[in-house]
Amino acid sequence: MLRWWPTIAALDPSAYYAASGKRHGRGPPGAGITMGVFIAWPWLALIPAAVFLAIYRLSRRKVAAGSALAWLGYALYEYAIYRRWVCSGECNIRVDLLLLYPALVVISVAGAVAALRTLIARHGRAP
Repeated sequence: MLRWWPTIAALDPSAYYAASGKRHGRGPPGAGITMGVFIAWPWLALIPAAVFLAIYRLSRRKVAAGSALAWLGYALYEYAIYRRWVCSGECNIRVDLLLLYPALVVISVAGAVAALRTLIARHGRAP
């Protein structure tokens, strides 16, 4: 059946790009790939949690343990969103990520820097 009225994609090109997943030049390159991968595969957030747990075991810095716990909490939260346990059915608009992603980045950088400083200081000393 031929429709004679314009579609949303014809009126707004950004709707086409949002629906098709194609890049249209807005935003920084790779913006949807970096942290957005955890939305599709929430179990991948356990990888940074395991890395920061290993860093904590090596450096004994509480900041690294906090980073591991933050990533573990985010993995559980993202899995609950994925399974639609904590949302009322409309989970497509994720305003919460505007707060979570920067917080995870800051916590991760702080944990990595603190642990690296400890490891460098420990290995820099003579036995």
